[in-house]
Amino acid sequence: LFYQENPEDNLYAKPLRGISPVVDLYKKQIRRLDIFDDVYIPTASSDFYQNTVSYQLKPLDITQPEGPSFTVRGHTVSWAAWEFRLGFNTREGVLLR
Repeated sequence: LFYQENPEDNLYAKPLRGISPVVDLYKKQIRRLDIFDDVYIPTASSDFYQNTVSYQLKPLDITQPEGPSFTVRGHTVSWAAWEFRLGFNTREGVLLR
């Protein structure tokens, strides 16, 4: 279980502690909520889009006068003696295989 104030909040940032639902998987219903003495509801913000810090970053210039030392063919990246596949997944994020 988690506490979510806004739709943009991180679901894993505010887990609820001290509340345990008992679920009937056959009927797909919550049978009861067991509430313990140490219930904790987080209060800190978990909004990823809240910009409270202003960064003054200097520009970053990357140049490769002789061209890149890697090649990309589809999802395969070759670099020096390495070769790996690059993928993306909504659950894990960036995947290297």
